[in-house]
Amino acid sequence: FQSDLGKDSESANSAQAFRNLLASLPGRVRVSDSSLLFRDQVLKEDYRATSIDVELINNGDSPAIAGSLTIPEVLGSRLRFHVSLAPNFNPDTPSADMYIQGNRLMFQHWPWLKDVSALPEIVGGNSDVQLWGALLQGQLISLQGRVASRELAFKANSVGLEEVALERFETDFSFDNDPNGWMIRTANLIIKRDGNEWASKSMQVWSEPDQTSNGQRLGFAFEYLRLEDIAALVSLFPQVPEHVVDRLDQAAIAGDFTNGTLALDLRDGVVEKYMVDINVDGASYGRGNDQIRLEGIGARVQASQNYGFVSLNGSNGKLLIAPLFRGVIPFDLLHGDVYWQLNSDGWQAYSPNINLENSDLVVHSRLGLSGTNDDSGTVMDLRSNVKGLKATSVSRYLPAKIMDVGTVKWLDSAFKAGVADKTDIIYYGRLGDFPFEQSRGIFEVRSHIDGVTLNFQEGW
Repeated sequence: FQSDLGKDSESANSAQAFRNLLASLPGRVRVSDSSLLFRDQVLKEDYRATSIDVELINNGDSPAIAGSLTIPEVLGSRLRFHVSLAPNFNPDTPSADMYIQGNRLMFQHWPWLKDVSALPEIVGGNSDVQLWGALLQGQLISLQGRVASRELAFKANSVGLEEVALERFETDFSFDNDPNGWMIRTANLIIKRDGNEWASKSMQVWSEPDQTSNGQRLGFAFEYLRLEDIAALVSLFPQVPEHVVDRLDQAAIAGDFTNGTLALDLRDGVVEKYMVDINVDGASYGRGNDQIRLEGIGARVQASQNYGFVSLNGSNGKLLIAPLFRGVIPFDLLHGDVYWQLNSDGWQAYSPNINLENSDLVVHSRLGLSGTNDDSGTVMDLRSNVKGLKATSVSRYLPAKIMDVGTVKWLDSAFKAGVADKTDIIYYGRLGDFPFEQSRGIFEVRSHIDGVTLNFQEGW
């Protein structure tokens, strides 16, 4: 009963012939310990299935077929199934409820799956699956179960997704599909690619038409996600521009992310705009001497194509700003808001209030950063008020990475006792120009100190 018989009348006759065959069978037919030689009419290949144990139950309008078999090695290993056919079943546009359990299935060699438009095209790997699903007139409308795949490769041209290769993919999931779009829900998801592994307790991915732009919206939401390399994850979606992936790779963002949502508006497979809303629990940015790392701090990030903001709120944590400071700065409280904007010339970031408290000091700061597309350097505009700084702790808070080595060495040992009860700091200029020997910026510190013991030099 081929689906490509050529004429509608012949197709209709084949469907009726199939139903007549089912109706002519007795109530229960069982085939045991058998083999079957069959031909794939698409690839024109002959296959043999063995160890077949199948039972056909004819209960009137809705017959069912169940059983197990060893499938050809090119298709997988062992397959178990139960299929309940809908009344007036048509093999050309089938409707059925089904259960499938299989081992080491290689779906790339199942060409008939390409007719299921809602599924991505699998081009490599093998999978262990346990699935419950429903077909309606040849369309997969629901599917749920568990899949564990190895060396999986797939693509989805309908959303511009080129070939993606994964070393490991495991999840419990459900899939729903209707004319208004599709949604995949996952639990206990593990993805491994190029040595990077991502895990998520709960996640949703959906696609729906955008009625306003005649494009498509691709959405992504999760309860918890641990990321070691966000650029590698984003690179799974070729709709994201290459320069964005490059920036993320340079940024080397990592951390624990919770209750996040990402939406991409696509037209012809290209991202026109995006929106993100995410909570961060501990994160890092950059690598090596450029790394910024936050521990014990939460952040909420909201962003769109050209602007966004981060709200920081933490306690009993640690702050590492490797481009400025030599070590970790502990804090009892840290909170503030940071806003940023991208434009045709470069970028800007601004914080009207960043506040830090610990056993050494209390800091209230206003911070501005800006950069240009020609890589002429980052300009920083900083205004800070520091209260209660202990003289013996000055060394910890020196921006030693951008200071003169001799000055840092002297300040490390200069103060033996005392408190700077009020200090005002002003910095304006490019970070690379410090210490402003040619008057290209401003660095000013005004401090009121009390009870200071000064070690001006050894033996003095």
